[in-house]
Amino acid sequence: MDGTIRMCSITDNMVAVAVTFLITYITGTLLSGSHQPFSTALGAVLEQLPVYGFSLLIVGFYWLSHHWIFMVIGRHTLTLIWLNFAFLLFIEMQPIFNALHATYPSYQLTAILYASNQALTGLMILVIWVYAASKHRLIDKTMERSYIISLALRALLAPMIFLLSIAVIFSRNDYVVNFWLLAIILSVADLVYWRVRHGSYKS
Repeated sequence: MDGTIRMCSITDNMVAVAVTFLITYITGTLLSGSHQPFSTALGAVLEQLPVYGFSLLIVGFYWLSHHWIFMVIGRHTLTLIWLNFAFLLFIEMQPIFNALHATYPSYQLTAILYASNQALTGLMILVIWVYAASKHRLIDKTMERSYIISLALRALLAPMIFLLSIAVIFSRNDYVVNFWLLAIILSVADLVYWRVRHGSYKS
């Protein structure tokens, strides 16, 4: 149990770092435009706020998914530790691809890179869960199969939307942000559903 607690602790810290660097890009934009008129600098910041807000929410939902999974993982192995580090790798890459997409919003490549990183981040949570739950390797032996599958489907929700969005990028790149909003909407719906069904997020 101490090992899983330490993994959760370092995950919390690394997520906090990633979120901090998300906002520093906007701060850098403001500082670099200090020689420009206020209205111009403000406009540049306002253009990037939606991308920042969206990325912040997605990272938050991924952090919640990680939290839920590790609440039921009772043991740890060296493989689990490395899988968790792989998840953190994609988390720490969030500010990079967020900055690229905010700077070049009309470029297909930046949208593809952004969607790919989001998908891989979410898929790593799924990989962690599949590894931990396979044959009840690291979870309670009494946990029902239906519950194991439901947690896997929850982890798959957001990354599947980002994977599907890559096809949208090739056809209508200007619409892809609207498609990505499905990840937020469905994640919120999932939160409400589990809250109503189980009475708490710990279920």
